[in-house]
Amino acid sequence: MEINILFLGNSHTYLHHMPRMIEFLAREAPCPCNVNTHQVVGKGVSLKWHSKNSQSLENIASRSWDYVVLQECSGGPASDPEAMSIAARQLDGLIRTRKSRTVFFMTWSKRDQPEMQTTIANAYIEISHELNALLAPVGLVWQQALKELPELAFYHQDGRHASALGTYLTACVFTHLFLGVSPGELPAGVTIDGREKVTLPKQIARTLQKIICKQIANIDKISA
Repeated sequence: MEINILFLGNSHTYLHHMPRMIEFLAREAPCPCNVNTHQVVGKGVSLKWHSKNSQSLENIASRSWDYVVLQECSGGPASDPEAMSIAARQLDGLIRTRKSRTVFFMTWSKRDQPEMQTTIANAYIEISHELNALLAPVGLVWQQALKELPELAFYHQDGRHASALGTYLTACVFTHLFLGVSPGELPAGVTIDGREKVTLPKQIARTLQKIICKQIANIDKISA
């Protein structure tokens, strides 16, 4: 089995090699899958930026991707949800012409603004419903993981970006979404280019993956 994925996003997508973590996790899954990822990213860029960026548009049109993942800038759902929706519709239209599937990457709130997660989540849920797109509920997974395992450092020191552990959690969300594996079936760590990026006790990894599966199931119920 092979899955080809294009990511359009910013630092929430590219830090700690998140797409490559997905590739590793998929290879190590019970039924290994060859996931190939490509990304067009820029620091702090929005979906509006991607909707006008020639490289983003050319990559969408370059082939029939299995999935094209769209990630809005972290503040976009709150500061300008209409711009997010307009750009999402434009990009989704192009994605559909190549018979690819749109996936929205719901991001997380800043550490000192947890109340913003509801606004962020609602914006992604609404646009994914409107466009009948898939939704990776990363922000809601983070929210629940922070409640159940507050001792874990999912945030980078800046309180905004992901740590390597937070990136692992994000990558697990996508891998569960695409492969449909059960909790505990993904590795409790990630190695890239021979370097260990994340290592967790197996029970902690299983707990995180249980949270992921529950949140994905909840999103599916909302979408039904």
